[in-house]
Amino acid sequence: MPARQHSVAPYTPFMWVMTPDGFFSIVRKRGETDLTVRARSRGDLEALEKEYLPSLGPIISGGGTDYPYRARVDSNALATAIARMVDEIDYSNFKDTVAARQGFERAHVYGEIWSALRFLPGSSRDDLDQPSQRDRFISKSDHKDEGDTRRPSFGYRFHTLVRSTPGLARAASHERSH
Repeated sequence: MPARQHSVAPYTPFMWVMTPDGFFSIVRKRGETDLTVRARSRGDLEALEKEYLPSLGPIISGGGTDYPYRARVDSNALATAIARMVDEIDYSNFKDTVAARQGFERAHVYGEIWSALRFLPGSSRDDLDQPSQRDRFISKSDHKDEGDTRRPSFGYRFHTLVRSTPGLARAASHERSH
């Protein structure tokens, strides 16, 4: 079977940036010179503007996409802001810092993303069965107490799926041995 061909025309370059102060999807829309910074939380864009990017354009709500908030900005201004964020890193554990600045729930979500990314093609899967630092954030929902109505985390559900599905379990086992 021939390799799947991807059309370049509809592709819009983008990147995700996760910081202790927010999660952003950054895109350059076709034909525009400014970048669009999108967020799921208005507070993330407000924090970005206040702390690092005073030139961020007005925050727009809605727009009919999966990111309810967005603002436009010059790419050089955003590059300078991100460089400043990098220069100001003063922590040794990202998820702990997220929890301290934005709370347990945000750290939990970031932990789920971290866990899902462990399954990227070519990544090491040797630690799938080992406890991790992540457990400090998700163990409360993964190991339900009586009366706890929260759902298990994505990572826990995914690992359970892999272990309980013969084809996926064999693939994961094969990947760990190579």
